[in-house]
This record gives sequence, structure tokens and C-alpha cells, in this order.
Amino acid sequence: MTQNQPAAPNQPGAGGPPRRSSSALSTAELFGLSGGTALFVGLVTLLTTREVWLSLVSLVIAFVVVLVVTALFARRLKPNADVDLNNNPR
Repeated sequence: MTQNQPAAPNQPGAGGPPRRSSSALSTAELFGLSGGTALFVGLVTLLTTREVWLSLVSLVIAFVVVLVVTALFARRLKPNADVDLNNNPR
């Protein structure tokens, strides 16, 4: 090859941020968001009612609900095919 061609996306030296996988949120992000929300709900319930059992139940319910809802929304989102994340010419 005599021409200097830009590196392909996801290759070393491609420049710019790496492309994300097809999912909008990673597993760690889903569990982190669900865990943070569940801790907040559990803490508010504990400080309000002062019943540990009720706060644990509300914590688990909030964790499951937020996890399922965000996972469903994340599956629904698709990366925009028209936008080139690495600013490579087409």
C-alpha cells in the first residue's frame, strides 16, 4: 500500500473514543444504578418508619423494579447509525 489510510475503528491508533457495544448500558452500570436507587429507597424507608424489615423489603423491591425497567429501556435504545463516533471520513 502506498497510500496512508486511517486506521479502522476499534483498532489501536484509531483515535477518538472506542465504540461501545450494541447495548446502551453495561451490566455494571445497570446494577450500579439499581443498587444506588435501592439504597436510597431503603434508607428513606428506614428513617421514616424505623422498621428494618419494611426497609429491607422496600430495598429489594426497588432494586428489582429499577433493574428490570432500566434493562428494558436500555434494550430499546439503539446507537444512531448516522453518527460516526470516531470522526472518520466516509
